[in-house]
Amino acid sequence: MAKRGIAQVTGPKSIKLGEAVRYRVSKIYRKEDDEKVPQARWKLYVKEDNGFRELRPVAGTPPKVGSETTITITNQQLLGKELLLEAYLYAPEISSPPGILIKVEEGAKKIERVDLFRADDTPIGRGETVKYGQSITAKVITLNMPYEEVQITLYEDDESGAGHHANNEKNKIASVTKRLDKDGFTMHTFNLPIDINRIANAYMDGTEDRYHEYYIHVKSAQGARTSDNINVPNPDYIFPEQEIEAVEITVKAKGIGTDPMPDTGKSASIVNNPPEKEEKNSCVCKQYDLVWGNKVSCEFRKKVVEICTELWGENRKIEMANGLVAVMNVETAGSFKVHQIMGKPLKNVNSITKDDFWFYRKDKLGKIVSKKSRAVGLIQFT
Repeated sequence: MAKRGIAQVTGPKSIKLGEAVRYRVSKIYRKEDDEKVPQARWKLYVKEDNGFRELRPVAGTPPKVGSETTITITNQQLLGKELLLEAYLYAPEISSPPGILIKVEEGAKKIERVDLFRADDTPIGRGETVKYGQSITAKVITLNMPYEEVQITLYEDDESGAGHHANNEKNKIASVTKRLDKDGFTMHTFNLPIDINRIANAYMDGTEDRYHEYYIHVKSAQGARTSDNINVPNPDYIFPEQEIEAVEITVKAKGIGTDPMPDTGKSASIVNNPPEKEEKNSCVCKQYDLVWGNKVSCEFRKKVVEICTELWGENRKIEMANGLVAVMNVETAGSFKVHQIMGKPLKNVNSITKDDFWFYRKDKLGKIVSKKSRAVGLIQFT
């Protein structure tokens, strides 16, 4: 029976580890298969003692299809091996021809990549968050560097842009020298203890950055490679003050529900309790069910309602009083103290100094570059 499909593949008969090389279909058995060549599939095999074994791609990788293809060998274990690359339309013959035999040779030495993982071996994606007290593992993959040494260093990043910067040498956290295995691979785990937070804040006031950025830099005699950055929440970060323009609060009347009595089939007489007598001389503040009202005194509640009545009228006094009390709660962090300074813990009024009323922003050298005043609790209502 006459053969059909692809008869020959053309391309280099040697390939260096890490090098990208292109191959193409150069001959077919029958002319009627010419239109099918763009749908040709490619397979790669390695020669072993008992024949050829297929080298399967990483799970999820789409199959190579087309009249041409490019291959790159990165597996250090294939160095010195003989490969067979074949294109087919119907079924592979696993022979040469139609396939082409390729010798794998040593290529340029280089650190291919640095991948980061969590303690449970799940990968850490670019810009993902890791907390102080956790660990990160760096996995180093190289080409043509078996048994060579690499230096693996953890840095805190104070510079813009990707990659390693010489200015970050002052932010070196930890460093170790490791020897690669026969496949040019090694790994190392760094801990992120909470006390290294002081290095990240060494030239700041401890409140500047919501996140600290870290990366791992791997260096050898042949070159270097840097991992993606990871974000670590700054435990000393102080959230900036927010200006509250308006608070809209809808208050529904409170009600008490009861389960209905079960139907027993028996009649029952109903006794209505007599209406409760209104307490004489009860304070008017008890009529005002304000949000956060239980945090303040009766006189305070009456004063708030009085102000809102004057500003917005009788019909809107409770609605606006609720909004006003809500704003007070935010500005005083729930203390409702006249001397509460926003963004700072409540202090004895006699211990407050003028410096407490300012929020300072400093550069990395400790120089004050700007300042703004802090809001003071209920000062606008006193």
